[in-house]
Amino acid sequence: MSFKSKLTTAHPLILKEVLRSAREEKGMSQEELANLACLRKWHIKEIEESDSHRTFYSPDIKLQAVKRIGSLLGLDHSQFLILQN
Repeated sequence: MSFKSKLTTAHPLILKEVLRSAREEKGMSQEELANLACLRKWHIKEIEESDSHRTFYSPDIKLQAVKRIGSLLGLDHSQFLILQN
């Protein structure tokens, strides 16, 4: 794999509504989940409501945070991430 192809690798699609629903089913606020995940409330808000990575340094860091949040909510990655080509 060349360096250029590594840069153009697509990130998985994040199913925001699955994460939000799981959080709400557990009776957690965005702030409570943020504290549990060692993030800020605006990170959770961005993950649940936006496709950008503005409050994260990169899409890779956002993806790491999303995986951590999913695990904390008891979800398998396949429940909230869809691989894209």
